[in-house]
Amino acid sequence: MSNKENFKKAVYELAKFNSTLTKGYRKIWKESDYDGYSKKNKELKKLVKVAKAKNYPIFYDGRHNVVYFLFNLVQISFHTGGGFTNAENFGLSHTRVEWDGVTKAHEYSEKEYLQLKEKRKKELQKRIVAKTKKENELIKFAKNHIDSLNTKRNRARTEKTKTEITKEIEIISSESMYGLYLYFRFSEGAKEICKDLTPMYFDSYIESYSV
Repeated sequence: MSNKENFKKAVYELAKFNSTLTKGYRKIWKESDYDGYSKKNKELKKLVKVAKAKNYPIFYDGRHNVVYFLFNLVQISFHTGGGFTNAENFGLSHTRVEWDGVTKAHEYSEKEYLQLKEKRKKELQKRIVAKTKKENELIKFAKNHIDSLNTKRNRARTEKTKTEITKEIEIISSESMYGLYLYFRFSEGAKEICKDLTPMYFDSYIESYSV
């Protein structure tokens, strides 16, 4: 077995061990998790050192504090709890890496992994289209609201009122470039549209979706 094959085996074994530890926001750790994560980080540090020395493909995404090992087209990833300037980035420079979205990638053959990756890609595209459609509905709602404000401005009797309405129109027009801004502005006025957008914006509808 070559050094690279031994290295891959060690990364996969660490991924398997890591998967047994408690995961998730606000999840309560067991006593064993503390020792487990300490062991995981020590081993991860060793593997990162080897990858750097051997020039094996390895990346660190400081946005999400994740180390990625690449084996052909397969990503094996580990959260580090670090950050852009935190020591737990293991001396790796930040690189913007997109997660393939295949959870427990270590459990699959490369063929199985690529099938799951393609499945996620297709589902992800459907979700992006659905999100864009809802955002366009919200933009249309905002434009109709602007039309109403223009009518109101034309009927205004004082310059002060006209100026106030003009400012409101300008703000909404600028916000129309960002769906989330309109979401907050029209959460009551466009309640049904915003209801559908809520999981798309706040429940990891796209970014953290995994197969």
